[in-house]
Amino acid sequence: MTGMGDTLAATLDAAAPTSLYLQLAADIDRRIGHDPRFMDRLPSEAELCRLYDVSRITVRQALSHLAERGLVVRRHGRGTFVSEVRRPGRQDAIYSLGEVLAAQGLTPETELLAFGEVSPPPDVRAALGVTDRALFLRRRFVVNGKPVAITEVWYPPEFIGQIQQDTARSLSSAMILIRHLGLSIDHADVTIGMQKTDGETARRLDMVPDAALMSITRVTFCTGRGAVECSRVLLSTGRAAFRVDAEGRIEPAFTP
Repeated sequence: MTGMGDTLAATLDAAAPTSLYLQLAADIDRRIGHDPRFMDRLPSEAELCRLYDVSRITVRQALSHLAERGLVVRRHGRGTFVSEVRRPGRQDAIYSLGEVLAAQGLTPETELLAFGEVSPPPDVRAALGVTDRALFLRRRFVVNGKPVAITEVWYPPEFIGQIQQDTARSLSSAMILIRHLGLSIDHADVTIGMQKTDGETARRLDMVPDAALMSITRVTFCTGRGAVECSRVLLSTGRAAFRVDAEGRIEPAFTP
């Protein structure tokens, strides 16, 4: 653990493809609850500038990024405070797969494979409390020319017409909820499992049919709305793993 006088500038890489503020946000997130400087209250903006040797603009972008996802709370005139401690299987902030990849220094290409109204599978119906209609998005993520994951996202039928195809191409599922629909994330329940590939998924991930896939399913709840999104990340077991940190946050780790 670093001492109180140490700087943290070495944790950031200005030459990396990931934006400096995203690197800063990721490092602050990792330190929350572990570094004595990042416990209930974060260092001031001026102190963060000194610790990381970055501009105040970069610090503010990083803190806004963390606040937008519910990881911290910014209180005018008082500072930035850590949100409530998470418990395993439940997350109080959500990240898109693209953000997870970028935080690992990867630059993904995203392809929208499907967009439209569908009849959702039984588990999605139960999660969202819907019957026979849902808005469905399917995306493929490619890193260094290799497909690494497919994401499937279902929204309740009331969002049909509110989310356009252009929006689905330009925004992640998390940002559709937060920025496009203006919703506030309350929490997300996450489960991990295994399943076999179907023919279409196998083809899109360059796998053989019936091969094992890791599945990370997330049901997102928004304040005053209940469950508003059910998403599933399908990962090749040979190209990705997952990790769970001490606060119960679950995210994939890629080795493309």
